[in-house]
Amino acid sequence: MRHANAFRNANFGMAGIAGLIALFGLVGCGGGQPPQPPQQTQTDTETETAGSEVSSEDLRTIQSGADVHVAVRNIDDIVARVEKALARWEAQRQRTFPENHWNPPARVGYEAVRARERLASEAAAAGLFEEALRQTEAAARQAENWKQPGLPYILTGLSVARIDRGDIGQGIADAQRGLAEFVRLRLAGEIGLSANLVDVYSSIGDFDQARVYMGRTRAARDKYVPLNPRVRYNYDALVFATEARLLWSSGDLPQAEAAGRRCVTAQETDNRLRAGINTQIARLSSRISALVRCLTILAETLKSQGRLAEAESVARRAYEQVDEHLGYRGTTAPKTLSLLAGVLAEQGRIQDAKKLVRLVIKMESLSGADGETLSKTAARAALADLLVAERKWDEAFQEFASMDQALPADGVARLRHLNRNLSRVLATIKAGDAGAALAVARAVNDRITTDFGENHPDAVEARGLIGLAQLRTGDKAAAAETLRPIAEKMAGDVTSYESTGLTGARPGRQRAIVEGYLALVAAQGGSDAAERVFTIVEDMRGRSIGRAIGASSLPKAARTPEAAALVEQMLDKQAHIGSLQQALLNAANSRTESRESRNKNQAAITTAQREAAALKQQIRTQFPELEALMDPQPATIASLKAKLRPTEAFVSTYTAEDQTYVWAISARGTVMAVAPLGTRALEGVVAKVRAAFESHAGMLEDVPAFDVAAAHELYRHLLAPVEAGWQGAATMIVAPHSALAQVPLSVLTTAPATLAKGATLFAEYKAVPWLGRKVAIAQVPSGSAFLIQRTLPAGNPGRKPFIGFGNPVFSKGPGDSQGVGGLDPLPDTEPELIEIASALGADREKDLFLGAAANDTNVKQADIARRKVVMFATHGLIPGEIDGLTQPAIALSPAGTGGSGEGLLTMADILTLKFDADWVVLSACNTASGQGEGAEALSGLGRAFFYAGARSMLVTNWSVESVSARQMTTGLFKRYAANPTMSRAEMLKLSMLDLLDGPGSVEGGKTVFAYAHPLFWAPFSLVGDPG
Repeated sequence: MRHANAFRNANFGMAGIAGLIALFGLVGCGGGQPPQPPQQTQTDTETETAGSEVSSEDLRTIQSGADVHVAVRNIDDIVARVEKALARWEAQRQRTFPENHWNPPARVGYEAVRARERLASEAAAAGLFEEALRQTEAAARQAENWKQPGLPYILTGLSVARIDRGDIGQGIADAQRGLAEFVRLRLAGEIGLSANLVDVYSSIGDFDQARVYMGRTRAARDKYVPLNPRVRYNYDALVFATEARLLWSSGDLPQAEAAGRRCVTAQETDNRLRAGINTQIARLSSRISALVRCLTILAETLKSQGRLAEAESVARRAYEQVDEHLGYRGTTAPKTLSLLAGVLAEQGRIQDAKKLVRLVIKMESLSGADGETLSKTAARAALADLLVAERKWDEAFQEFASMDQALPADGVARLRHLNRNLSRVLATIKAGDAGAALAVARAVNDRITTDFGENHPDAVEARGLIGLAQLRTGDKAAAAETLRPIAEKMAGDVTSYESTGLTGARPGRQRAIVEGYLALVAAQGGSDAAERVFTIVEDMRGRSIGRAIGASSLPKAARTPEAAALVEQMLDKQAHIGSLQQALLNAANSRTESRESRNKNQAAITTAQREAAALKQQIRTQFPELEALMDPQPATIASLKAKLRPTEAFVSTYTAEDQTYVWAISARGTVMAVAPLGTRALEGVVAKVRAAFESHAGMLEDVPAFDVAAAHELYRHLLAPVEAGWQGAATMIVAPHSALAQVPLSVLTTAPATLAKGATLFAEYKAVPWLGRKVAIAQVPSGSAFLIQRTLPAGNPGRKPFIGFGNPVFSKGPGDSQGVGGLDPLPDTEPELIEIASALGADREKDLFLGAAANDTNVKQADIARRKVVMFATHGLIPGEIDGLTQPAIALSPAGTGGSGEGLLTMADILTLKFDADWVVLSACNTASGQGEGAEALSGLGRAFFYAGARSMLVTNWSVESVSARQMTTGLFKRYAANPTMSRAEMLKLSMLDLLDGPGSVEGGKTVFAYAHPLFWAPFSLVGDPG
């Protein structure tokens, strides 16, 4: 007989528990980019007639700024379009410049512009502009009263080309001469070239001069707009873009974002007014390029604020404009794709970022550029960085070695992308000769220390890499001396900064340094080895928690306006530090930096760091709950022992590249072991364990057998060696790391087992020695999170028993396939909620919000703070899973179906709520992307619930079968109602065993199949205080 199953498609997913366990990761913040080249000069006074005037409503919209919104999805659509376009380009690449009647200087100038647009070498472009300038000046000497309007444009192009190749001082001089010519000839190019100078001075940290030219930009705009009012919005957009870049460079990110949004709105207004007008293609392209410029600076400001999903959305919008209107043969396309790749890398989406970078490199090759141009070298360095992030050491080493051979010894490309490249050092350590690796590490450290000082974060990281190189050469004593202060600082330092390389690779480098030190300490042994290594791991977990919450959500967590203001000030100051460090990097790359200028920039950074530290200390003193959220103090073995009950044990794991560290801590003592399972090996075993839960079988007979051998392999390597530390405990509190967070430990087997199928389907699993029979299990993000949970006061005895929200209405309207309306309905959650409400004695009319009533307004207005159990039976979402979603959220009924908003309860919303709940239940929630960036996002969602006052969370690990899941949850909460003093972990254990040992699915008084397969009894996990 065949049996169809009824599995919910929506659930907390394959790695749902992993999403709530704050996985190890280092804080990622802005990237070290070369100085931005000046913008091309805007078109001069125009004569075409606009279709209509701008209304007063348009003016108000421009001042308030655009709400730029684009769906964030995967990048396969982009890759396909770019590859198709590049294939056409490759087929037509033999092109010649058109013959024309231009005079020789104009002809040379045209070729220079085309050379730069086609990504030819910066030196070649500069040479062509120099020749155009020579011919123009020669013509001037031969003519009486000569007036050549092309001269300032040639000087502008020469300035751009020289800055492109790193000659910023001479580029500024060319721009200033060109500006004087624009003023003399009364040409509106004065606006654009003044704006160019603002950008250049901002990029090298000379903000005084940048503000001088910002004033000149505004004044020029005001001078030329009255001559042709119809170009007002185009010129306004240029001014707003320039203001945004100046504010961004100086660290005023909120104001930079506002200016960026005004820029987008102004340029869109200008483009809309010219829609349908018979304009020249060049002028149309210039306006699309202007819109792309606005979108690019807006994306940069969002990226610098850590709002990566929003930054991706805006960067994609910029790409859409390039793809639809501009094509791929200019400099705009590779820059736009490089920006998007950088955003994806910071999100941890290394594969996606790598695809885009490879496309950029292909554009460079198709352009006909000779040798290693700056832009080509930047793309190759980014690719090598991403290979390091993937730990593909050999490929990364070969890429860096190829660059080393190709780049001139004294070129600016080598200076920017090789001489200080920390990823190059790590790749050489991992894949190259040990002696050569140490030499490269010391050379890079010397260069960084000379340029930025020994306290710059990159200098700290460089010294750590020296320690790794020393370890590789076998000099363990020197390595220990070098690594100890570096690793301990690196593990706990959450200060944001701009790196000299792609920031997506930085977490991998820092992880390698810390892991090198962990291996060294563990190998040396000693009475304090377990404590020292454990504290470092806890520090790193705390950093991951801070990243999961995200800087943009922290102010929402402040309970008072005073606290919110302090958090905003601290975040702004940290952004300012990053901007100053970026300016220091750009100045060092310019070849024009003086010692006086460098000292001035370094002094400004030191001052800003002191101010940021003072603000952080003020928050720590006045609002300690906020510090626990954004920068939790690491737990120690002693502090955990003090909070553990006699019947509890704490087990923590950390998986490095080659091995896993395990600690078991209890009142009886501490045991530490090192297991021979590195990252990839552990992922392989976990995949075997999870295979039975991921098949999506349509029939019960098709459900794969559970791999009991793989489950025992995990137990044998990870828990058996530290058994003395947890044996005899009734409850095990686990802080898992890496792939282990994807497995509920109750499914591990304590001894080898052989399955022998019987007459009843799945009954053979009843005899398996599951760890879940032996001990109750709860999971926590970290030791520090557990300590915070343990300090929560007991719940108010006057609380009501329950409130539940479920089966929201997801009506799919036109064009809503990517929004909340496109989600699968969840009708099975309604009877589950009704049964739990009944088991807890709740009022069905007042305490259940079903269908259209399951909306964000009712959640926010409900008396959640006075409920023991709060349940959400709906989808959980990660950023980008639906249109415009920029943070993890819970899906509810949207407006139009009974709700009042977009149908989302976001992480920021949760931080503003107040819970006094023993349980928050997330049933049927979805985390199909519960690994990588999805897992980290959901760890933020779980942390938000804990911050808001929840003591524990009940979540699902995979798609659940409806009947068994309902039996599990109702049985669990019947126990809770009957015996609220029993620990929550014990309640879950007993409810799981009821299913495992029970009759299973019964029809007509006969068991059709048993619930003994862990697919049925193990999908729920308890996260938080076991109670």
